[in-house]
Amino acid sequence: MPFLILIGTAIIGAAVWYFRFRGPAAIGDAVDAAGQLKGAYNRRQFRRKSEASTLTAIDDPGLAAAVYLASLADAGPGLGPEEEAAITAFLRDVVAYRDPAEALIFAKWASREIVDVDEVGRKLLPLWRERLSPDERREILTAATSLAAIRGPDVAQTAALRRLRERLAN
Repeated sequence: MPFLILIGTAIIGAAVWYFRFRGPAAIGDAVDAAGQLKGAYNRRQFRRKSEASTLTAIDDPGLAAAVYLASLADAGPGLGPEEEAAITAFLRDVVAYRDPAEALIFAKWASREIVDVDEVGRKLLPLWRERLSPDERREILTAATSLAAIRGPDVAQTAALRRLRERLAN
């Protein structure tokens, strides 16, 4: 029994001396970690606000569709020349957009600003529901499906298309 008391005392003594010498550094580490966590939270909040402001400025459903298509392409293998040509053809032929090249440039910029394709779809859905008929919304879904099929649908693209289909149906 005296041996266990001696070992317990040694462990407690070592812990006291460790925290006595390491205490200020341990407190500094905890403060640094809290500061990094707060910074990450603030960056995330700022990113959400900037993404929301980019999408809320869009008032044209055709341009909104171009932004969604560019974001969908970025979610998969990337926005290559084939995808750009498909988006331009959609804007020119289906939407009859006055300047498809300008819309594509804006869509590429907006898709870089907004990381998550689901956030793009969620933010643009009220605009599509308000200003487009069910047939026009199906055309967007068809264009998105054909865009994802250019290089084979990616897992992220398949999930985004499923969510878009569900949202447009409701």
